[in-house]
Parts: sequence; structure tokens; C-alpha cells
Amino acid sequence: MLVDGFWAGAFREGKVQELALLVERLGGPDAATGASRADLVAAGLRPEVATRWMDAEPVRSEGTILHWASEGYPERLMLSGSAPPLLFARGELSLLAGSVCGVVGTRTCTRYGRAVASDLACQVARTGVPVASGLARGIDGEAHRGSLQSGVTIAMLGHGLGHVSPSSHRGLRDDILRKGGLLLTGFADDAPPRRHTFLRRNVWLAGVCTHLVVVEAPRRSGAMHTARWAARFGRNVAVVPAQIGAPASEGCLHLLHEGADVVWSVPEWVQATFAAELDASAVPAWVVAWRSGLAMHEVARVAGCSVQELMQMMVRWELEGGLAVQASRS
Repeated sequence: MLVDGFWAGAFREGKVQELALLVERLGGPDAATGASRADLVAAGLRPEVATRWMDAEPVRSEGTILHWASEGYPERLMLSGSAPPLLFARGELSLLAGSVCGVVGTRTCTRYGRAVASDLACQVARTGVPVASGLARGIDGEAHRGSLQSGVTIAMLGHGLGHVSPSSHRGLRDDILRKGGLLLTGFADDAPPRRHTFLRRNVWLAGVCTHLVVVEAPRRSGAMHTARWAARFGRNVAVVPAQIGAPASEGCLHLLHEGADVVWSVPEWVQATFAAELDASAVPAWVVAWRSGLAMHEVARVAGCSVQELMQMMVRWELEGGLAVQASRS
């Protein structure tokens, strides 16, 4: 795919904050798309900058390129004020339209952190909500793998689509696309991974999410950086509590002290947070509870019946294809 004209110049010449003001002066994203050099000068650019802007080399990608006026550019990211002028994507862009749950944490996670990240992501994805993370080692990788067990996942990359980082996640990246997920980045295909690119990735990840869960994170870490931006954007930030004094828990405990929500139980938190995402008219409440991983007696309480009666309901529902169909949609 190729993008030229105003948005190629915005990608190569513009800064996000200055770009937002420029686009506003031009009359909005749609008007900016057809802007001329004279329009840019009238909007406040110096003539030499306007010339360089409009003469910028076209931007090419192996994937889809979205600019601010494109259908499908994630509105949440746009409204955050930190939207890159171009997004490069491979996969299902429709995943950005609804709720998105970010799951992040340290690369040097514990066995406990890996298990919780995988289980939480799996149960969130089962509700139909895509799980987003950064495709890094540790918690990120477990979140992606866990979500693929029952649904789909979004990987926000800290580099271009032409790179894989870490290289050991090449297979995971392929699985994300093969199973209907999405790769997303604000960097051109040939952009390599660098420390500053991952910092920008964190901001974009926070911007596309509606919820963010921090599983394990030292006080100074990329996960904490993402959580700070998520809070700034008004996202719901939740934390998995862990051991006092453990380095991998310092950031999480600090977020709890500041008032972040607590993931007190994975199935109950998922049920409380994402049950409304399902079509209540098509899916009985007890099925929502069952899919979120609640114990049978708790599901029976939701259904208003005994466990024995619930088992009979489940058999009937399964014979009618309900559970199989719903599972295939999640």
C-alpha cells in the first residue's frame, strides 16, 4: 500500500502536537487530506517547510496504512491526543472498534506472573473482547498466547512490520495473524526496534485500550509507563496483587496504593468487567457466567437453579449448538 501527499508529509515532517493544530486549521482530517502547499502556508507553515512537506517521499507498507481521515483509524487513539499520523496494520482492523483489554508486565516475570497473564487473557478473550499487548518476552507473550486459546489478540509493535522482536516470537506473530488477530504500529515497515520506539509503542497501546491490566511490573518499567499513560487517557487500570518486597511486584503495589482496581479473582473480575460485552438478548446470563470461568455453583446461582438443573440446561444448550457456536465466536 502507498500513501503520498499531505499524510506522507505529516509522517515524515510533522510532530503530533503540531500536526493536530495544523489539521485543525486546515478544517479537519478530511480537508487536510486534499491540502495544497498554499493551504499549508496559509495554515501557518513556513514556505520552505510546506514545500518539503508536500514533496515528501511516499510511504509504502506491506500492510494497510491508516491516516487520521481513514475509516478504521481507532477513535480512542485519535481522541487521546497521541495519535501517530499513520498507522501500519496487518490483520483484522475491526478489532479496534469495540472494547480492548491490554495486559502488560515485565519481561523477567515469575512463574506465577506467567500463569496469571495466560489465564486472565484466555478468560477475557473468551468473552469476545480482544486482548492487546506488546509482543515482548515475559508477560506480553503469555498474554498473547493465552488469548489465542479462546479468542483473538492485538500486538502493538515497537518497530515496523518488516521486523520481528524478539526473533523468538516469529511463530507467535504468525499465529496472531493466522487466528484472526491484528499487528499494529506507528512505524514504517523498515523501522528497527529501539528503546525510544518501545516508549512510543507503550503510549499507543494505552491509547487503543479501554482497560489495562498490569500483571507484574517493577517500579521503573515499560509496563508502568503504559499504565501511567492509560490512567492519563482515562482508561480503567487494574492490577494483579503479588508479593510484598518482590522486585517484579513493586510497580503493581505502587499502583494499588494510588487507587488502581484490584484483580481479586480472575473469573470474577472478568465477569464483572466484560459480561456486558456479550449480546444479552442472544446469550443467557448463566452462559456468560459459565464462559467467564465461574464455578458451577456460582453459575447455578446466576441461573437461579440447582447445579443439577444447570447441568440439564447445559446439555440442552449444547445439543442445540449454543455453547459450540458461542465458543467459536469468542
